[in-house]
Amino acid sequence: MEVPVVDRSNRRQTQTPAHQAPPCVLVIFGAGGDLTKRLLMPAIYNLAKAKLLSEKFAIIAVDRTPKPVDAFRDYLAEGVRSFVSDTASGPATEPFDQGAWEFLASRITHFAGDLTEPDTYARLHEVFEKTAASISPWHPSYSEPSSSSSALWV
Repeated sequence: MEVPVVDRSNRRQTQTPAHQAPPCVLVIFGAGGDLTKRLLMPAIYNLAKAKLLSEKFAIIAVDRTPKPVDAFRDYLAEGVRSFVSDTASGPATEPFDQGAWEFLASRITHFAGDLTEPDTYARLHEVFEKTAASISPWHPSYSEPSSSSSALWV
């Protein structure tokens, strides 16, 4: 039986162009952990940098430790800078894109709660519903934000 040989030398040229993702609320459990900081957030940052995330994208970062949202965003930014771009300790070819990070950071909501407590899930559901309603045209309570309203992202 012959095994076909596939030329993979020009994969980038033959791949289908990527399309921007639809509106989405991403809930990350354990968002204060190492996996989020080292792998997940750098990957999401790269999607933002490539302009593959919708303008109507949000992250609800669930963690058990209460922390001001700006401090939490700074913590995640440190991870992104440490593992991507020219600010990383390893070889890098592209500079850190502050605009991509600001796009992403402005969409992060920090949610603190003990996941062993049922009340946490009720509160998380409320935050999720409010977030989804603000970005998702298919959500039952969606309405276009007015120019005078403040953003949901805190």
